[in-house]
Amino acid sequence: MADADLLPEFARSLRGCGRPGGAVSLRVQQALFEPLLETRRRAIGGERDSLVAAMRGRTLLSAIESNLAEVIGEGVQDAAVRRARQAELEELLEPLARAAERVDAGAAEIGSDAGWQHWVSALRALHTAADDLCEPLTRLAESPAPAARRPFRPLGR
Repeated sequence: MADADLLPEFARSLRGCGRPGGAVSLRVQQALFEPLLETRRRAIGGERDSLVAAMRGRTLLSAIESNLAEVIGEGVQDAAVRRARQAELEELLEPLARAAERVDAGAAEIGSDAGWQHWVSALRALHTAADDLCEPLTRLAESPAPAARRPFRPLGR
């Protein structure tokens, strides 16, 4: 049996992340999990080395961040609001970034069974961190943009 077939199922939130009728929630879910699931699909049937090479934490994080930036920026015209949302996105993604670093660090140890298990645990933690982000990211994406500000005019002028 190939090592990729030994990976446990990680995507436990795919059923629970999306709320009924929540189009934004579904887009957030897709942005979070599409890179993870696509990478796993490509790796099925592979051996440890090819699997680990395909599932680089930094690469996955970059794809997820790019996808999410697009989702949270949809319909936002004000550049300041876009920057604020991007900053909040970066803050929310910190746990995912730490988990991605652990995946990459564990990749160096896969030669032994213990190292393999350590890497699988790090990959599981990455998926769990993604699971935990569904709700806060959906709230961020659904948050209304503030009303346009009127230009300041001193009183009496």
